Amino acid sequence: LKKLKDADVPVLWRPLHEAEGGWFWWGAEGAEPCKKLYRLLYDQLTNVYGLDNLIWIWTGSTSPAASDWYPGDDVVDIVGYDKYNCADGVANLSSISSTFYSLVQSTDCQKMVTMSENDSIPSLENLVNDKAAWLYFCPWYMNYLTSEQNNPVENLIEVYNSDYCITLDELPDLKTYPISGEETPKTTTSSV
Repeated sequence: LKKLKDADVPVLWRPLHEAEGGWFWWGAEGAEPCKKLYRLLYDQLTNVYGLDNLIWIWTGSTSPAASDWYPGDDVVDIVGYDKYNCADGVANLSSISSTFYSLVQSTDCQKMVTMSENDSIPSLENLVNDKAAWLYFCPWYMNYLTSEQNNPVENLIEVYNSDYCITLDELPDLKTYPISGEETPKTTTSSV
């Protein structure tokens, strides 16, 4: 991570993901120890090691207990959700808009919301019609992206070629991108 900071590379950093599920050691003891660990990790990486290139993503849920697990607005940049809802070998192209809006409301509309890990990418039609503006989606790996049961080729082509989806070749130079209200672009480095 220090090498990436030295190279001025921002990192989408998603530690302690899916903690609420309890299947990973960092969530097995409950919400309070997990939040304490997250905050300790944040302090160590940000304040001790000076890693200001990390974009902190908290992957939570929409369960009634989700707010008990949330580490806090001061240490979370983006709120994520892991979506796995394909059934019986059929892709589920839902935008899961109710989940999207629940996550947006959970931070009083102050945090961007991402599909931090998923099987199917929602269809363009569902994303647009439901106005579920997920910041990004990230199919897990291999067959989660390439299998027809998870992501039909025609859906991938439509989404990735649409104006809705910004691909790497369409991104502006974020280091010189003008900030609203500035007359000239400002050279910046990523910070938390």
